[in-house]
Amino acid sequence: MTSTRSPPWPAANGSWKDGTDRGWRDAVGILSEGVPYASYAAAQNNTGINDDSAPSAASFDGGSLSFSAQALADNGLVSGEQKTINGVTFTWPATAVPDNIVASGQAVPVSGSGSTLGFLGASNNGTGSGSGTVVYSDGTTQSFALGFADWWSGSAIPGTSIAATIPYLNNGSGKQNQTVHVYYASVPLNPAKTVQYVVLPHVTDDGKVAQITALHVFAIGIGG
Repeated sequence: MTSTRSPPWPAANGSWKDGTDRGWRDAVGILSEGVPYASYAAAQNNTGINDDSAPSAASFDGGSLSFSAQALADNGLVSGEQKTINGVTFTWPATAVPDNIVASGQAVPVSGSGSTLGFLGASNNGTGSGSGTVVYSDGTTQSFALGFADWWSGSAIPGTSIAATIPYLNNGSGKQNQTVHVYYASVPLNPAKTVQYVVLPHVTDDGKVAQITALHVFAIGIGG
C-alpha cells in the first residue's frame, strides 16, 4: 500500500522527529531504534558468519552458533561478491565483521529504482516477521510485510524461498552437522519512483541474546 502523505523529512542525523516528547519515530510512526545510519554498512549490528578456521568469531543466534563462510561460498554466497536471485542483485557481506542487521525498526539507506525490493536473511529461535516501510525520495511511503523462517527450518514461510541450503554450521569450537538456510523475500515496488530508505520491521529489541527470536537481514537489493 502506498501513501501519498509526505512524512516529516529526516533531521540532520537521519531520524524523524514526531514533534513531541515521545522521541524519534520513522515516517509512519513506528519507533525506530539506532537511527540514523549514514550507510547500509553502518546499520549492520551482528556478526553471523565466520571462517571455519575461526569458529568462535561470530554469533548468529546470540549464543555460539554461526554460518560458515566456506559453506556459504560453496552455495554461491561468496564474501564481497554479487549474487542475482529472481532479477535482484545482492552484494554478500564480508566475513568475521558485522555482516547482518538484526531487525529492530532501523531506517536503512537503500537507493535505487525498480519493480522489486529483495532481501536475503534468516531468523533464529523461530520465525521472525513484522511490518516495514519503503520511503521514496518524493516523500511517499509504502508498507510491506517481511518474515523469514528459522535458519534450521526445512522449509521457507509462504511468500519466500530458500536461497541457499548450507550443510553445516560452526558452533564455536568447530563444525556441527546441522543443515541451515538463507532465505529470499521480495516486495513489489513502484518502478516510477526512487527508493531512499527502507525501515525494517521491529521484531526484537535485542536479537543478539540467546533464545530470543530475531530476524536477520544479510543483504538488500533492488531489481526489475
